[in-house]
Amino acid sequence: AAQNKSAQRRVKRTQRTQVFTGMRTLVLSCALLLCIPLADCWSSVDPRTTHAFLHRVPPLLPLPSRYHTSAQLRRQRQETLPENRPCGMPVPTRDRFERRVSRTCCAAVAAADGGKEGVMSEAPEDNEVLGHRWLLLRHGQTNYNAEGIVQGSSDTSRLSAEGVEQARQLGTFLATLQIDQVYVSPLARAQQTLQQAEKVAGQQFGAGKAQVIKDLREVDLHEWEGLYKEQIKQLWPDIYSQWRGDRPRDFRLESGKYPIRELWSRAVGVWQQILEAAAAEQGPQPLLGKKSSLLTGHNGINQALLASALGLSEESFRKFEFPNCGVAEVVWNPGEERARMWRWLYPTRTAWKTVDETRAELMHASNMDCDTKMEASSPVPSPCAN
Repeated sequence: AAQNKSAQRRVKRTQRTQVFTGMRTLVLSCALLLCIPLADCWSSVDPRTTHAFLHRVPPLLPLPSRYHTSAQLRRQRQETLPENRPCGMPVPTRDRFERRVSRTCCAAVAAADGGKEGVMSEAPEDNEVLGHRWLLLRHGQTNYNAEGIVQGSSDTSRLSAEGVEQARQLGTFLATLQIDQVYVSPLARAQQTLQQAEKVAGQQFGAGKAQVIKDLREVDLHEWEGLYKEQIKQLWPDIYSQWRGDRPRDFRLESGKYPIRELWSRAVGVWQQILEAAAAEQGPQPLLGKKSSLLTGHNGINQALLASALGLSEESFRKFEFPNCGVAEVVWNPGEERARMWRWLYPTRTAWKTVDETRAELMHASNMDCDTKMEASSPVPSPCAN
């Protein structure tokens, strides 16, 4: 009887082994049949597209510890807007990619939260936007800035004590960024700002010494340079009103110069020069990751650089005022017609904005200004009039 039971167990064990072996063979055969067409499809996929997709997938872990409703997120973004942001700085909005990433993260959070509806998570602060990033930096405050003296492209002003402190704080921030190449204006105030920032960072930004580009200097204001603004108002009241007016392209000095037109022409030339250098360094292969270049300049030339990168004309002058040591970030790959997107990076970081979004915001702001002027020019009826 014992021998019979032992034999029965051996038979059952053999049968189970045969069943498992058959199932394993069946699974492997099915997997092989599925992998053959998938391999053919995968071989036809452009590896650059695959690489870019993997970089754009938002990190789902670790999940945020706090969830917010969409109304709370909007309120938080409004509260974090700088109260004294530069004149003309557009109100930050989310672009389509960031909204898509936000919805993806929200779905992941909802799934982790047991499928609850109505939970939202904050989108990543800095999404993986691939491409060549150009950091446009304005110098720190100078003694001429503090005293109300017009600098233009003159090279007599120097950083004030506050300007040095601004540059040092900027250096702490720039030390956290990837900077592969540095370009700088020939004027001393821009080079001082870069030196102070590198001193605090404890390193030299970029792969080598900063390259000086003559056309990165500030707007040429010729006979105005070195004069107090109040003096200019008294000597050339009509021309100064034109300088502060809403038609910057037509601004003309008494000497016959058109400073804003010349400034835009220089900005286009600078972009052509540095984009060609980036293309030559990059080679024929497209940029798959990220690369950053720092341009240390001035308020006027930085406005022209940013606007021309977005395909905007001289009429957008004063729409992108840079504060001292302010930084804007532009994504523009060599070989492309214009920049893809941009944002304010320092001292206040905003969301990425596309060219179309920026144009729409500027158009809306222009319409609002026109309405305000019309209301101001129209007579206001007296409440006592019959």
